[in-house]
Amino acid sequence: MTIYGMRPTIASIAIFASSSLAAYAQTPTPAAEPGLVRVFDANGKQVGNTVGVEKTRVTVALTAGGYVFVLRAFQDHFEFEGPGTIFFESLDCSGTLFISAQGDPTVLQLVALAPPGNTVYVPSPGAAPRSITANSALYASGCTTQLPGGQTVDGAFPAVALMDLNSQFTPPFRVIPSSSLAQTCGDCNGDGTVKANEITQVISNVFGDAVGSAP
Repeated sequence: MTIYGMRPTIASIAIFASSSLAAYAQTPTPAAEPGLVRVFDANGKQVGNTVGVEKTRVTVALTAGGYVFVLRAFQDHFEFEGPGTIFFESLDCSGTLFISAQGDPTVLQLVALAPPGNTVYVPSPGAAPRSITANSALYASGCTTQLPGGQTVDGAFPAVALMDLNSQFTPPFRVIPSSSLAQTCGDCNGDGTVKANEITQVISNVFGDAVGSAP
């Protein structure tokens, strides 16, 4: 591929793409699903995919490390909506972490959300489930030690931390109806603005192969 008879360079492609995006920046296209809303953090980053809306919260589904998990997004915090709970054999939430689902079987993957911060925990890769005597449990509110005489927990896996949501999203969170979001050319995350990193992403997606294979 050539631009004006010359081999393309990153600089020329960037100028070409930037000018093209600027030319069409005011050309909106209708949102694909006008009946839904989207949740954004304070930095304009979209928080997952909306799967439910209630009076004071929006339920979103996120994917990380091959795991899908569901959260309730409030204005200033998340609440976990899922089957996993973090247990300990110790009396004070110290030592090996175990993750187990409590209650009815579910199609959701085994994931838990607990401190520090909003850490997502998952089963340790390759670990086998076993039965433990849990003497404490870790919830968003902190450590709970009121498990009199210990509690038998079946299907408990050693747990590892997957990610801390606090490092990914910054409150306050806000909801924007999809129907009011005019999709702008080059707006990769759908927040209504075009940023430098999004231009780079467009260049990589559209021109990456051409630049790499140019003679």
